[in-house]
Amino acid sequence: MPIEIKELHIKATVESGSGRSESRNSGRDRDLKKMKAEIIKECVEEVFTILKEKEER
Repeated sequence: MPIEIKELHIKATVESGSGRSESRNSGRDRDLKKMKAEIIKECVEEVFTILKEKEER
């Protein structure tokens, strides 16, 4: 015979860890910021190159 569950209560406690995940995330954030800065720098250089070529024409 099947059992029907009409109500289910789940209780959980979330605690911050030993800080390892936070330090990994902050390192990852620094890497992402560095990569974004490099991409922006390359894009700006490319735009300046294109503008310079157009001025020479």
